[in-house]
Amino acid sequence: MRMARKANRLRTWRRSQGLSTLDVAKRLGVSYQTVHRWEVSDHMPKDSRLASIAMLLNVPLPRLVVELERHYSGRLAARRAGQRGGG
Repeated sequence: MRMARKANRLRTWRRSQGLSTLDVAKRLGVSYQTVHRWEVSDHMPKDSRLASIAMLLNVPLPRLVVELERHYSGRLAARRAGQRGGG
């Protein structure tokens, strides 16, 4: 149950802006399936898309990052640490 609630956070924000999954996909230049996967937890958004997602969903970037980090159990932080470490 808890996982589903977190997964729906992106969906909740999207819907609060009156956007469909297809609207978000078109505006971000990704496929409908990609947005759907973000919402159901199969994949996390690329770091390069986070600012655009936050702006589109009218969510402060730090809040988006915190929610995604919680949702993906710190995988964003680990990915960033790997980039800084030269890997």
